[in-house]
Amino acid sequence: MSIYYKFSQCARELSTEKLDEMAKDFLKKWGNPDSFEWNSCGHFGLENVTRIGCYMIVGYSFDLKSVLRKFVVKNRYGDVRLYYAPNKTALRTCKIATKECKIMEVPIDW
Repeated sequence: MSIYYKFSQCARELSTEKLDEMAKDFLKKWGNPDSFEWNSCGHFGLENVTRIGCYMIVGYSFDLKSVLRKFVVKNRYGDVRLYYAPNKTALRTCKIATKECKIMEVPIDW
């Protein structure tokens, strides 16, 4: 599903099944805009996911770029940034993009 690697020597060894389950659980919660994490925008590691496409938890980093879509967001001041998310609604729900922002999906090979 996703590529992961251990970035901390203190992280305990986890099975491949457990790591896949953690990544799937995060993506399932993120895809649900009614979840607590989205409404409060307090989900740990969400900024890393939207900015660089990696989710970091318990000493492991999950590269989710293969399952997320790329979006270019232009805010009302003219700043343009690249974000990773499952869809446009996810960006708007966690308050990265407001109503005034223009969001455009980037082709995969870009």
